[in-house]
Amino acid sequence: MKFSFYIALRYFFSKKNRNAINIITGISVAAFAFTVAATVIILSAFNGFSELIQNQVSKISPDIKITPKIGKTFNKTELDFSTFSEIRYISETLEENVLLRCADKQKIAILKGVDSTFKYLKRIDTVVHRGHYLSSKDDFPSIVLSYGVMSELNVAIEYLETVSVWVPNNKPLNINNPQASFNDTVMVAVGALSIDAEFDAKYAITDLRAVRTLAGKSDNQVSALEIMLHPNSDIEQFKTKLRHLYGSKFYIKNQIEQNDSIYRVMRSEKLVTFIILIFVIILASFSIVGAVSMLIIEKQDNIKTMRALGANRKTIMRIFFISGFLIAFGGGFLGMFLGAIVSWAQDTFGLLRFPSSGMFIVEAYPVDIQFADFLYITFGFLVSGVLTSILPILKMKRILSV
Repeated sequence: MKFSFYIALRYFFSKKNRNAINIITGISVAAFAFTVAATVIILSAFNGFSELIQNQVSKISPDIKITPKIGKTFNKTELDFSTFSEIRYISETLEENVLLRCADKQKIAILKGVDSTFKYLKRIDTVVHRGHYLSSKDDFPSIVLSYGVMSELNVAIEYLETVSVWVPNNKPLNINNPQASFNDTVMVAVGALSIDAEFDAKYAITDLRAVRTLAGKSDNQVSALEIMLHPNSDIEQFKTKLRHLYGSKFYIKNQIEQNDSIYRVMRSEKLVTFIILIFVIILASFSIVGAVSMLIIEKQDNIKTMRALGANRKTIMRIFFISGFLIAFGGGFLGMFLGAIVSWAQDTFGLLRFPSSGMFIVEAYPVDIQFADFLYITFGFLVSGVLTSILPILKMKRILSV
């Protein structure tokens, strides 16, 4: 084994008689390196966007959210939290499907009424990127729009434009006067926030009392109770206790379960992306077949000499197998190093930035380098390198049988 490795190492680093073989070997290493580097960069960028989305979602998702299994609302007095010392804040929320209108634009949206405690659950004020969050200092009914709703209504937050809010009431439909079937009010758009694509497409936030008045709900009716626990509290243990007491009538979810669709999509997207990139690495590794085949052709005299000196067929085949593996190994680790350097530079200095400042949550493309990705990529390029190194060796049997 040592003899085979030594000879293969000599073949890898020594200058070949034919310059074309040197070029082919260099191209194989470079192709493999750039493919692996691109894989590292793409996965790191994907991790960065995933982490950004998770951070944004966590800012508006409570530690625990309680919603009814039947119906849209429930009476908050059905639950008793007096014995739970873990609870820091409880916020009442009420959601209603509404029609929002601004000038000649209109949009079906979900209006989320929140109480004064809601802003303490998470740092929701940090996701408000234009204007400001709901404030008791406002002298008028106010509303905070998601970016998607704001764009569709063409609302200028800076100019405090008014938005009409329409909610169906319980009165029979009057064909002669359809507006009588709706409760409506006017609110001032004071801010715009951005969480994720799903939230941004349909949500608006306003005061809980305003939604109750519009929807004709009592003071005890809520769509959800959102809970923030004290630091260092065991969220899973608290969730288990609540499910034991109220799980038959209510959904009790932690942050991941509240946003299960987002987390599931991100996991599946990363898996699909990784599989596609591994196929690209496999395609790039086929350049090794050409490099090793050319090396075998050039070293036929050496092969005859080694056979005459007593080297068996297995030893000679191992030499060229190791030669191909060295190309994959060298190109792969060179690519991982380059990919790590580029990813680190982007993460540290923000070299690649978004085209317009102030329109995005972050100024530069986010990057998150994860050690697990390097393990998966290493396994991928080593396996593909081994497989493609075997192919030209199998053809050597005809040469060695002569």
